[in-house]
Amino acid sequence: MRSHSLRVLLMGGLFLGSITASGGCQPQEERLLLDTRLVETSNQGGSVQGFYFGELEMLAYDYRPGATVQQTGQHFGFNATHDWSYWGALMSGHESARDLVLQPGQQFDAATLDEDNSDTPDKDFIENVGVFDIDLFEVYMYRTGVLHDNVYYGMNADFNGSQTHPLYKYPAWASWEDHYCDPEFPGQAERSQDLNVFFVRSDWFPQPVNVTTAQEPGTMPIRLVISHSSVPLTPDQESLILSLVNNGTQRRFYSNLLFIPMPGPVSVKIKDTASSSNSPGTNQYVAGKFRITINFDMSDIIHPSTDWSVPRIRYNGDPNNIPFGLAIRFDPL
Repeated sequence: MRSHSLRVLLMGGLFLGSITASGGCQPQEERLLLDTRLVETSNQGGSVQGFYFGELEMLAYDYRPGATVQQTGQHFGFNATHDWSYWGALMSGHESARDLVLQPGQQFDAATLDEDNSDTPDKDFIENVGVFDIDLFEVYMYRTGVLHDNVYYGMNADFNGSQTHPLYKYPAWASWEDHYCDPEFPGQAERSQDLNVFFVRSDWFPQPVNVTTAQEPGTMPIRLVISHSSVPLTPDQESLILSLVNNGTQRRFYSNLLFIPMPGPVSVKIKDTASSSNSPGTNQYVAGKFRITINFDMSDIIHPSTDWSVPRIRYNGDPNNIPFGLAIRFDPL
C-alpha cells in the first residue's frame, strides 16, 4: 500500500505534528512552532504601496549563560554556545523568507510562509529545561526597499545583489521600474543593508537604544565591538550586547541594532511539569495558547528629506528613532 504523510497544524498555537499513514496512522515527530504574525496596521500605507524584505527572520532568544543544556536550533549557521538558546519563528536563508512584500493591511504568518523551516525546541531542551524564557525577540530585516508611485526603490534593484527583478514573486509588479537605493534607518550611525530589531525585556533596557558594531582590528575569528550607542550603556547592557553579537546565532550580520523595551520577561512553558525561572506575576504562557504579534505601520515611513532621484531612502522614525511603528504584543488564545 502506498505510504503518504499528512501534516496537522493547530492554528493559533504552537503544536505541529506529523502523521505517517501506511495502511493506518502512526504518530511521528511533534514540532513546536512559535505562532508569530507581522501585521501592517495602517491599512493604507500612505505614499508607500508595499515594503520589501530581501530577507526576513523572526527569532526568540533565551539568555542562559553557562547553562549545560541549550536550544541552538536545527538550521545551518546556528552557533553552539553556552550563553544563548534560540527559537526561530521564520528563518532567513530559505526562498520562502526572501523577496517578500508586505502590503497595507496585510500580515505575514510565519508558519504559513514556511512551516517546514520554522524552528522547534529539541527533545533534550524540552525534557531537561521545559521552559523557554523570551528575553529578546528579534525581527531581522535584510536589504529592504519600498514600492512608491508604481516604482520600486531599494536594494536588490538594477540587478545589484540579485539576478532577478526584486518583485519577481509578484507578477503584477515584476515589470515595474526598479532603482537601487541604500536604506538609512533613523538613529543609526551609518547607512546599512540590514537592521536587527530586538524587543528586549524592559528591566534590562528601560529605554530604546540604537547600537552600531564594528570589527575589532586583528581578531580572527572576527570579534565585534560597540562603535556607537545612542545612549550611554551600563556595564551589564554592554556585556549582554557583546555576548549577543559574538556568541549569538552567528547565522548572519549583527551590524546595526535597535533595542526596544517590551514587557517581560516572557516565559513559555513547553513541558507540563516544568517551572518557570521567572517570578509569579510575570508574563507566563503555555505552548499552544498564545500568539506573538509584531505591529508594522507603513503610513509615515519615508522621511520628508528623501529625494527619489538620489540612491538613498531615509526611513522615518518616532522621537526614539523607532521606525515603522514597531511594537510587539503577546496575546493569550
